[in-house]
Amino acid sequence: MRKEWKTLIVAIFIGSVCIGAVSAQGSLVSDYPELKPLVDFVGEEEISVMDLVGYKAAEKAMEELGFSKGDPNILALTDAGYIANIDKYSTERALNGLMMAAGVSQGKGNLVNVHRAYNKPLWFAFFDKETGDCIYLEVNKSYLKSWLDREAAGSVNLSAFMEVGADALFSKISRENIDPDRLITEEGAKAWHHNFEEKTFGGNEFSIITISAVWSKGISNEFLRSAELHNHICPGLTSGYFIAEYLKKHYPLEKGEQWVVWAVPPWCKDDALQQILDATVGKRCMAVMYIPGNISKKLPPEYKNIAGIYVKIGKTGEAKAIVLGWDWDKACSDCGITRKDFKDFSSYKWWWTRLRADVMLMEHEPEEYISVLMEKDLGNQGSIKEMNAKWMAVGANPLVELGIMPPENTATPKTPEKTHSIPVTCVIAAIAIASVLAIVRKNMRK
Repeated sequence: MRKEWKTLIVAIFIGSVCIGAVSAQGSLVSDYPELKPLVDFVGEEEISVMDLVGYKAAEKAMEELGFSKGDPNILALTDAGYIANIDKYSTERALNGLMMAAGVSQGKGNLVNVHRAYNKPLWFAFFDKETGDCIYLEVNKSYLKSWLDREAAGSVNLSAFMEVGADALFSKISRENIDPDRLITEEGAKAWHHNFEEKTFGGNEFSIITISAVWSKGISNEFLRSAELHNHICPGLTSGYFIAEYLKKHYPLEKGEQWVVWAVPPWCKDDALQQILDATVGKRCMAVMYIPGNISKKLPPEYKNIAGIYVKIGKTGEAKAIVLGWDWDKACSDCGITRKDFKDFSSYKWWWTRLRADVMLMEHEPEEYISVLMEKDLGNQGSIKEMNAKWMAVGANPLVELGIMPPENTATPKTPEKTHSIPVTCVIAAIAIASVLAIVRKNMRK
């Protein structure tokens, strides 16, 4: 009888816990009916603090910018889940709340998941291309961590978290107008430059204004995904996007073929090439080699603008190299900027020239800047690994192997056989003769 009572008590206890959990969830949705789409999306038992962080970020942005869910003029940017962490907690779930509240998604092309290192702050930004206004929200890391710790311990109250004000959850909330039509003018750039100095967007100013600007003018999914990886858009990344488009159009891959990129020299373009061509370093489909000044001087004039070597290789190992050039002078001229201003980090010019080029290059075609410097059949290279081991090995120079530049006079002189000079030889001979004579004299005395 006692055993039956014990079983009944345990059953009642477990049931009360389950009912309590469901009631708590039901209370959350009852108190905040607007959360129902999010709860339905992630599941009643899976809703978490991090889901609600993204939701609250979107909620604050909608309040400040005055947009409603699904507004096509809105672009959301965040480093949530890619790869910013809050201490030991990952942040990807914040994307759930962000999407459900604001109605943005990668599928719609209005959600950009910006790449950042694991130890960088978690932030959200919302840009309205109709007004040019942008709001930036950076999460208060220590405050959010305290809630995540409670959640990990099983003692979090989600309804209480929903009552948390934006000023407590976010350590920085900034709003600025980043209308690209104004910022690409020199006057507009000068007036906005203080925001870079003051880190109005938490040091993410360049990422936010460049991606938002090109997005507002129209951007392909491939280019947008490249911008996510590169974490901003610059004319260097644009050149990579243009090169990928050029290769797809003029050198389409046949069945079984793939691209191997020799980044000679490397610049921002190669992040776009990795993303679009799947030519990643880890797959051995990209190898990098710098061209130092002493080597660059030896390049023929027509190769001064070399923009990499692109190798089509098939399953059987047959390979063909295409050497491309990128005309920086024409690109800068078309955009009304000078190349030297890219390096003027003491003023607004470093970011203004890049932003202006970002926007204006979108009105041009790859063929305007890309030239074919060489095409060469490489024959059967065996495999990608074997090919790279030959052409891009330590100490190798593919520019020499392709005949683009003369061999460097850096060969190690052949070590001569060990010989003795004449004086040393004479000394040795004299010693030998003296030894022989000493032996002879000794024998004669006997």
